[in-house]
Amino acid sequence: MKRGLEVESGGCKRCGSEASVKSGRVRGLQRYGCKECGYHFTATPPRGKPAAMKALAR
Repeated sequence: MKRGLEVESGGCKRCGSEASVKSGRVRGLQRYGCKECGYHFTATPPRGKPAAMKALAR
């Protein structure tokens, strides 16, 4: 396995940069590290209901 490989993680959740590397696993999910700001994150889907669904509920 090569280290420093850029991956598709959806971008950094702090700075929005697309430059990230795999950085281990946590609770069964792939963990990523941002090359720009050093923030570690997991590629998880957004929580809650979509804005369109909330607008219909009003």
